[in-house]
Amino acid sequence: MNLTSDRSLGQLLDTSFALYRAHLGLFLLLAAGVVIPVDLIVGGIGLGQLTAGYDESPSAAETLVPSAVSALVTVPLITAMQVRAILAIEQGRTPTAGEAVREGLDVFTPLLVVVVLAGLVTILGFLALIIPGIYLLTHLAVAAQVVAVEGRTGGEALRRSFELVRGNAWWTLGVLLVINLLAGIVGGIATLPAVGLAESSDSALPLLIAAIIVEPFTLSFQALATTVLFFTLVARSTGVGAADGPSGAGPGTAPSQDDAFRAPEAPWQPPGFTDLPPPPRPPAGWEPPRPGS
Repeated sequence: MNLTSDRSLGQLLDTSFALYRAHLGLFLLLAAGVVIPVDLIVGGIGLGQLTAGYDESPSAAETLVPSAVSALVTVPLITAMQVRAILAIEQGRTPTAGEAVREGLDVFTPLLVVVVLAGLVTILGFLALIIPGIYLLTHLAVAAQVVAVEGRTGGEALRRSFELVRGNAWWTLGVLLVINLLAGIVGGIATLPAVGLAESSDSALPLLIAAIIVEPFTLSFQALATTVLFFTLVARSTGVGAADGPSGAGPGTAPSQDDAFRAPEAPWQPPGFTDLPPPPRPPAGWEPPRPGS
């Protein structure tokens, strides 16, 4: 599988869904291994959702704390592990959960630093004006993938993300909106029964259980699709052609080694002149006449 191929939005989604279906068990296992302990510790114990009643209007802390933990821990860790698994798949290997977890943990610390830097820069952009915030959010969208795939860290990873998105900002923003909209719709529909059950039983526990069940599906797909977006942007930045089918392999892939060293074709000549011998050389010591002589 060649992931580094230029794709349209439809091809990007096709590739993402194809990978998701083919390795659903692995991706869900990796995501659940992060979501379950984090949600139980933060939501169940920290916010008391294991025993608390249902609250129609939660406080700011009850909303911000889970969101911050998700942005700083859950999503980056899932992304790191899935990227390592996807790289193994691209190389034709069958990744194991243990391998993906180990390699994901290896890059988590530098990835967390980049995520924090990107988050702070984006927040400052939103505090200044909405437009700068959206601009920064879009241009830093693949910073985590830069760390996990290319090994860049800190400001270098942020600059690399900017370089990849430059010239494709509107398209990247549209892709991000579609990815998050799909995940939001699926997550919202899947948690509706839990909301009704929480209201009728006056308990927050159904919401916690629903989050633990639904988030591995939505977060793993978002991480996967954003990783495919990263490879698409890499292809566009290096001039690799369009993908042909979900795998991304086809006439748009990089030229083969034989093609790279193929001799150039002979220049065009008018008909009838191709077989003429070259003109004779001038005699030794001959020089063209000078003007006015």
